[in-house]
Amino acid sequence: MSERRGRALLGWVAPMHVEPLYRIANVTSPNSIEDFRQASTKARHAKPAASPLAAGASSSPSELVGPGLASALQLVDSPLYKRVYAPMRALGVRAVPLISHVCPQWWIDDEYINELADGLPEQGNEADLFGFCFRRGSVDHPIVQGPLQNRAYLVGFSSRDRSLDAPGVAPSFVTVSDDRIDVTFSVEARPNHIMIAPIEGTDRLLILNGVHRLFALLRAGRDRALCILLPPVNVNQPFAGIDFANNPEFFGPAELLSPQPPYLRHFLDSGHSLPVSLRELVQTMRVALVPEIGFVPRT
Repeated sequence: MSERRGRALLGWVAPMHVEPLYRIANVTSPNSIEDFRQASTKARHAKPAASPLAAGASSSPSELVGPGLASALQLVDSPLYKRVYAPMRALGVRAVPLISHVCPQWWIDDEYINELADGLPEQGNEADLFGFCFRRGSVDHPIVQGPLQNRAYLVGFSSRDRSLDAPGVAPSFVTVSDDRIDVTFSVEARPNHIMIAPIEGTDRLLILNGVHRLFALLRAGRDRALCILLPPVNVNQPFAGIDFANNPEFFGPAELLSPQPPYLRHFLDSGHSLPVSLRELVQTMRVALVPEIGFVPRT
């Protein structure tokens, strides 16, 4: 069985979520639910009473200047931004300090972090930093099954980096001849951009996407990253596909709003970040092409 080794902030996992998380996340080590529960309890008792920022540290996003500004303006003006981020009322591209990020994600993948470390931009190279923070996934060549029953076809896609997204563009039609029309649809990799939003009513910045890249930068000693900045988030309500209150794979409102929230920097501390392995999963997506021939009354 293939597995991924990583580290987890078990001290912030709510007791009622420990067992569901063990099963949903396909934990392979610790290798029993009882060992996982004991590790979580021990980590919870070892949590700091509070997690203040260092004296003089700033948590405020800032406008881009210099070489990164042109790339930011180009991204904000792109069809992708208007389709994906404008409906979220995104505020544009900002630079953010790494020290202040609250992390809603309980686990990070050590192997992926090491892969990212190999491609870190040089300190001060704004162009490469922009590319690192605003990545796009890739789409591998699909597998076609068919013809199946009723002359149906299945087009199957897979991705190890979980970059697949359902087709967001309506099928297009091209008349080839009087007796033929070609119908096509597009499958695109979802944008894998770093997204951050303030937590409503606090001065904390919450990571909504890009935990691994932010941690790779932080571990390498960098002090800033670039992100899509979103409006303040109410963590008691679902946002951007994340239900903090009901999904065991994310820390809940009680943890995110507590005096000792799970900061990204806690993954650097072996006292709070414990080794946990998960079964490796591959994301898949199938698109069905099913012709249905019937009759309706003529109008």
